[in-house]
Amino acid sequence: MDPTDAEEKVKPCLETMPKLAMNIILSGLEMKSILSLQRSSPNFYYFITHTLPDYKLQSIRVDVNSERAQLILTCCDVPHPITIQYQETENGCLVIAGARKKILEDTQYQKVFLEDFARIMSHQKSPLMEFEWSSETFPDELKAHFKSRRFPLVAKRTVLKSSDPTDFMHIVPYICPNHLKELLLHNYSDTTNKTAMEITPMKALRLWRTVDTLEICGFEVEIPIQELLHFTGVNVSIATVLARDLLFLKETFLLKENFKHFLINYRTLLEKETINQIFGFPHIAGTSNKGSFHPLTNAPKIMLYVFYSCTYAQFSVLNGFN
Repeated sequence: MDPTDAEEKVKPCLETMPKLAMNIILSGLEMKSILSLQRSSPNFYYFITHTLPDYKLQSIRVDVNSERAQLILTCCDVPHPITIQYQETENGCLVIAGARKKILEDTQYQKVFLEDFARIMSHQKSPLMEFEWSSETFPDELKAHFKSRRFPLVAKRTVLKSSDPTDFMHIVPYICPNHLKELLLHNYSDTTNKTAMEITPMKALRLWRTVDTLEICGFEVEIPIQELLHFTGVNVSIATVLARDLLFLKETFLLKENFKHFLINYRTLLEKETINQIFGFPHIAGTSNKGSFHPLTNAPKIMLYVFYSCTYAQFSVLNGFN
């Protein structure tokens, strides 16, 4: 054999690189580049499918309604989010990504979307800044995905929206408590009637003690106020709040500097005179809302600001007062 022919047969290229070299190359690529390489040849397709290199996404947001599903992905090196939309057509599923459109015949859009979502989640190895899922109820495939994960989801901020409060405990236990700072649980339905939410199972999780901000909107929880004071940020609704509860919160926050905000909504209508006795003469007086300032006990230049009405009270700190 001619030596030149032998050299040509073993000429190095991406496809003949050893596994270690390929992993190093893939570790420097972001999602779009990995996908482009995966489509370039069968060898790359099988290698990437097997090794699942990190997409290095910053955020994954999902919005699902009765007509379509939408994936919004934020990449480290891409200035604008990547939006992928899935919707039903007469022939099957229409997938829209930017200016590109593709019809997958004889396929339900929910199936295509959930498969793509599971694949993206399997590729995501680095911590997310934000994960968000929003749908009327959580599909069984989503619950099964989180339950079967080898490692918990790592995200700094998690937003979950559902009309069924029991959905949350199918996801929250599988979030890494070491990284989660903000947990937001919202009612997907736009309704003023708040559904009761059982909070006891969540209190048993380690992240209940480690997360900084807890926000539960559109649901009503039954919990002693004292069990919420370790959070630096709170937004909750509680059925019954007594005058002594508000007085306790005021006295507690006058001694604390390391909290951001504490918003409590309640169904019990407290008399204006009672509230004014608790918070003093209002410095800001609207038709239904009032606000008052109180210097912190140990830091007079920092003010406790209370914005309140007969159905809610919000506590926050303001710096820089002379």
